[in-house]
Amino acid sequence: MSNEIRLNRTAAKIYLYLVKRRGSVGVRDIARELKLPPSTVYYNLKKLEELGLVQRDGDGYSVKKLLKPDKIIIIKGIFIHRLTMYSFFFLGTALGFIVISILHGANIDRVLATVSSLIAFTILFLEGLKQVKQYT
Repeated sequence: MSNEIRLNRTAAKIYLYLVKRRGSVGVRDIARELKLPPSTVYYNLKKLEELGLVQRDGDGYSVKKLLKPDKIIIIKGIFIHRLTMYSFFFLGTALGFIVISILHGANIDRVLATVSSLIAFTILFLEGLKQVKQYT
């Protein structure tokens, strides 16, 4: 039996919003912030409650169990996709080639390596941003 929990896109948005808020939030506040109908928010909160991920606190809901989506890293309430993190490796590589080119002169190999690294950085960074928007 798998320990995997699958959430639909709306439930994931609501759950991650609650993680980011770090406190009890009412249904109408969630609906307003995420631009969703209150009935949709309520339905998904009930599903999240059944899964044991959120709990009802008086007049609102809060996170009961913290999960991290397999491709998202949460740092101080900021959602960062793994692809974005990987992109910084290529940015560092490109900067390294730029410094070496300044110190030792540019040649075709260093220019191609720099350009390739910058292209890889750009693709991974933009793709990571695009993926994170699914959850926020």
